[in-house]
Amino acid sequence: MKVWIACAPDHIRAIYGTWDDCKAATTGVKGARHQSVASYERAKAMLDGPGVVMPRGRYVFTDGNKQGGVGVVHVEQGLQDALRVRCTGTSVHEIFRDVGLPGLESPRAVGEELRLRGNILAEIAGAYHAVRLAPEGSAFTLVYDFVGVGLWLERGSAFTMVREYMGVSAIPAKPWRRDGGPTIDAVVKACQRLGRERELKVALQYQPGHQKTKCGLDDFARWNTLADQLAREGATAEQDCLSPD
Repeated sequence: MKVWIACAPDHIRAIYGTWDDCKAATTGVKGARHQSVASYERAKAMLDGPGVVMPRGRYVFTDGNKQGGVGVVHVEQGLQDALRVRCTGTSVHEIFRDVGLPGLESPRAVGEELRLRGNILAEIAGAYHAVRLAPEGSAFTLVYDFVGVGLWLERGSAFTMVREYMGVSAIPAKPWRRDGGPTIDAVVKACQRLGRERELKVALQYQPGHQKTKCGLDDFARWNTLADQLAREGATAEQDCLSPD
């Protein structure tokens, strides 16, 4: 459940259950710093602990937007905070160029589907891009901020959903319409087929979008923010990169 934290100055430092409580504590306080957090567990880690720290492993963060931009961030989290990061800003048109999936056979078809599906197509395109480029036999965690990605892909044998992480559930509280239409279904099936044929082991982890890090470390918010930024740029550019400030 979403909560709010105030982290400065010290006399208002606390976790608040509602925005009204946090607002009352911070309004008029010089130097007040506060933010919303997706769960109490994450708020506690940020305020009183080391923060939300990614365990050692390989991660691919993806994000997409209604303009057709797609951001992909590959992160290898090693020991003692050692990081290796590769970033890609690209687009739905580039990802599906010459792929020939049903409903996406031509630039015109891609443009029409993007007009109809927008953000949904871009989000699943990011997952497809990550799976298609993954080395055969590799294992990684795919981190996404659109719940449909996990709910669709978990039906494939290569994919396992992380159903809850630090108080954040990957399952929507309200009923969710799983049918994304024939073109989205074709992309999902292509992801599942690639995962199976390439013998991948992919953990699916939901990360709420647009989370801040003003009050402490949150690795998942940090890299999701970068994927979002790359999606907005929507241009292809692979390079080593640092985390956003």
